[in-house]
Amino acid sequence: MGASIDLFDPPEPELLVEKPAEEKKEEEQGKKWKRKTQVWQYGWRDAEPPQARKKEDENLVFVAIERYGGNSGQEDHMWIEINSQPLNELLKSEFKYLLEGLLDDDPGVDARELYVSRERLAELAAMAPPEEELQLKSNLDGVETKKSEDDQPAKEQNDKSIDKTGPRDHITIPDESIITPLELSKTDYNQALREIKLLYEFIIDEFQKVDDKLKRLTADGMISWKLLWAFIRRGQRLETSHSSTGEKQGFIMTSWEYSTDCTGRPVFLVHGRWLEWTGYRYTQQAITRQIPDFAGLKKSADLPVQHLSSESFEELTGMLFERYE
Repeated sequence: MGASIDLFDPPEPELLVEKPAEEKKEEEQGKKWKRKTQVWQYGWRDAEPPQARKKEDENLVFVAIERYGGNSGQEDHMWIEINSQPLNELLKSEFKYLLEGLLDDDPGVDARELYVSRERLAELAAMAPPEEELQLKSNLDGVETKKSEDDQPAKEQNDKSIDKTGPRDHITIPDESIITPLELSKTDYNQALREIKLLYEFIIDEFQKVDDKLKRLTADGMISWKLLWAFIRRGQRLETSHSSTGEKQGFIMTSWEYSTDCTGRPVFLVHGRWLEWTGYRYTQQAITRQIPDFAGLKKSADLPVQHLSSESFEELTGMLFERYE
């Protein structure tokens, strides 16, 4: 099964067909990654013997782990275990909100987080140099190459790349994409770029059905509860109603999670931050909104949390100043 399985409601029949084991093996042959399965048993446990995993995974860039929670209350999702140290360092420098998983002894990240960060992944993938074999061929063909800079840190090259990649998606929070210094040699940095290209191509292929489904739904102004994670994205400007006054309120989304409320009902939690005017200065406040589960499809305009429209943005901009004039 791919990561797109169980991600939307109701499921489509073709998404429930698991690839035969022989087909999976053929798909992964010669690749620098593989799939495996984990189940929840008071923690995520491999469905295969750990000895086999340790031997097979040694030289892989990443492992795509399909996690199944069963009746435990844990979500079914795909987890990407990062085996490459250069790739892990590059991901940590680019996506600070993924640090919790990337700093583990066995670093990894929720594949859904990589999918919603695909624009930046695409920018980094485009910077990947050709494989060493191609570079060697160019040298043999008489193409002059620059002097090796293998011992030079990659930070300088990374700083230059920021300008080359152009502006970020307008919905991204500025401080969510701050680039931190990279302590990698040029060789390791180039390796990390090639590996991030490999990871990007995997994510795009794995979530193709999710992407198609999301586009069809949003074109009709609809959404499913299982796809809220892809519809309301980290860094977006959102709008909701103030819990006390009922007035329109704008905020920036910082994280999300599928959870349960005090009654045990499943909810989708949206966490964010907003600026509150005290009469003297602005202070940053945390905000959490929840979307109760719903069956089938729902109009996105009926959700308690929505994308901030241009009209609402104009309305909210300067509102506090007018009130205190």
